[in-house]
Amino acid sequence: MNSATLSDDLATWQQYKVVEILYKNASIALSANVVVITLLTFVLSDVFPLHHLMIWFSFGQLVNLIRYIVIKLFYRERSRFDQQVWLNLHRIFTFISGCFYGSLAIFFFNREFLLYEAMDLFLIAGMTSAAVTSYAADQVSSRAFLFPAILPFIYSTICFSDKVHIILAMMLVLFIGLMLRIAKQINTTIIDNIIYTHDTHYHATHDGLVDLLNRRQFQKVFEHQTSILSHTKTSVSLIFIDIDNFKALNDTHGHKIGDNVLIKVSNIIRTSIRKSDVAARFGGDEFMVMIVSPSDRDAHTVSKKILEKLKCINDEHEHPIAEVCASIGIGFSHRPPFDYEDILLKADQACYEAKHSGKGIICAKEVKESKGCESLINLS
Repeated sequence: MNSATLSDDLATWQQYKVVEILYKNASIALSANVVVITLLTFVLSDVFPLHHLMIWFSFGQLVNLIRYIVIKLFYRERSRFDQQVWLNLHRIFTFISGCFYGSLAIFFFNREFLLYEAMDLFLIAGMTSAAVTSYAADQVSSRAFLFPAILPFIYSTICFSDKVHIILAMMLVLFIGLMLRIAKQINTTIIDNIIYTHDTHYHATHDGLVDLLNRRQFQKVFEHQTSILSHTKTSVSLIFIDIDNFKALNDTHGHKIGDNVLIKVSNIIRTSIRKSDVAARFGGDEFMVMIVSPSDRDAHTVSKKILEKLKCINDEHEHPIAEVCASIGIGFSHRPPFDYEDILLKADQACYEAKHSGKGIICAKEVKESKGCESLINLS
């Protein structure tokens, strides 16, 4: 998932950040779980059968081990799987962890050992509070731990039927209500902060008029995507799109019409590229598209689509305007490492040749093997 995709979709960005927060907190919680399970097993061994405790201990540490592996995979292979997959895995293991601590009420909660009973209640309240606040970024995760951890204790205390345990059960019910309220408040704060960071990130990385990446972010995305292509047989192309006679259009029809044309051109570019391609506004009337594919012919195909669709812009205006057309230069390379400045230079040179060859021209140049204007296509 690249930065452009994240910024274009608030829901995707929100889920991305929520998953990031959950796994960061899960790493911390994992260490606490290992220590708590070990200490609790040691203490309870004074009053409960050791073999029962060892089964409980082994299961808990096995869950911790699996969670550790999942967390390591998350940080190493996050981009290979959809964020919903990681979120679902977190919810599942949070639920299992909640059930694990809830099992204390079934196997190791006995009113004959009041001190140990109080310790269990204190422990479960503390662990639940920590889990609910740590996982508040996702309310499903918070509840996945809260209910299976607390409900067995409520049931066990009610089953004892005496006044003290009935009151304890009532207090645990109030505790659940309090935790749900706290989790909701924290969740609201986290989501608001995520939305704020999305807006901040979006304005810092996108052009305010056309909603495409800006020049600086485009270069960052290029460098990020090509950094993993060093051992891959592929072609990287930059399509440089320069609107012809845009200054004259602005001077004749005004900046409002000029801005509308830029917006329409950006929409044409957006609908002409593939989901994996990246588009940006480079400057006033200049746009750029990055294409990673087995062949540079894909860049020619996209360029043709853009030129064809540009013909439709005039028909959408109430008043006739000068013909909107563009000169397109393609810089491409088949040899890693893919240097941004080298490919950009070839795209710029190709666009310059296209502009001086006439309107609606596509010109391509290859890095290190410049063959001049390798392909000229006139669609005007």
